[in-house]
Amino acid sequence: MKRVIALYDGQCALCRKTKEAFRQLDLFHRIQWSTLQEVADDVSYTNEELRTELHVLTRKKTKKGFYAVRYLLRQTPLGFPLAILLYVPFIDRIGNPVYRLIANNRHKLLASQCKDGACAIPQKQTSTKNER
Repeated sequence: MKRVIALYDGQCALCRKTKEAFRQLDLFHRIQWSTLQEVADDVSYTNEELRTELHVLTRKKTKKGFYAVRYLLRQTPLGFPLAILLYVPFIDRIGNPVYRLIANNRHKLLASQCKDGACAIPQKQTSTKNER
């Protein structure tokens, strides 16, 4: 039985490469990978939320973005040493912006592998003054 479920965008080249990298680290097969396209109707997150950042479902809570990557590294024997560094106090002040920078620019990083806008991050809708 898998301990954690990682939800990723199966149409995104960077997301698929991330999954493959983690599969190499996951010697004990503790992580179950599912595309958001497979589970969109079964989870309480919107398609936009799932396309914006990696989601990891644990038995107790959901971890997203940098925290999801850090948690997944902790689950893998080969990633554990790096995970220790990512749990240093206040490292998330660096880790979160770096994750966002990479995620927001994934279409540029892997432009040759991103067809039809599959790597694009959905833009959040801005609200007007009257909306709350």
